[in-house]
Amino acid sequence: MVKLYVEPHFQGEKIGSKLLSFATSDKGAKWLWVLEQNERGIKFYKKNGFDFTGERMIEDDWITLKKMSIN
Repeated sequence: MVKLYVEPHFQGEKIGSKLLSFATSDKGAKWLWVLEQNERGIKFYKKNGFDFTGERMIEDDWITLKKMSIN
């Protein structure tokens, strides 16, 4: 599993959009896991064509992740 994120200090500078575009266009990524409580991230992914698959995963025995795939 590869983890990508943008430090809060740099959010809002189009870095996330560039990373997501690279992952989907250049590397063929079709799905991702997002923290269940990450409302800002979920909104960002939905805006970029992703939606929930219904799958969930628990990481480190307590962190709930939800799977999203590109439409």
